[in-house]
Amino acid sequence: MIQIFIQLILQVALFILSTTVTHSVHKPVNSLVSTMSLLEEGDTEVKVPARERSDEVSQIAQPMEVVKKLMIKSNRLADEAVEHEKLRHELCENTANRGWEPTASASSDRKSRRGSRPHPFQL
Repeated sequence: MIQIFIQLILQVALFILSTTVTHSVHKPVNSLVSTMSLLEEGDTEVKVPARERSDEVSQIAQPMEVVKKLMIKSNRLADEAVEHEKLRHELCENTANRGWEPTASASSDRKSRRGSRPHPFQL
């Protein structure tokens, strides 16, 4: 009878322990999966959870933070590239309006035109 009682107590203790361990890993991992989905959709404002933990979950979360920072940097560089392209386009339009169009033979044209008027990029 005592053995059955001890066995029952051990089974309950193991159940509680396994539930606690499962819950302590399952919830943070699900949170990381949700965060990764948001990052995949382009949401770089999301906070990466579980980085402060000192277990395997934080070893997954820390690289996710690096990915997030790289996404932010990539977005910034893409925005800058668009802005540079707009400026380049405006510059080409402005120079075309002044009668100068950049071409493959622009350097030979520049030499022949220097006598008549200054190069548009020269001050």
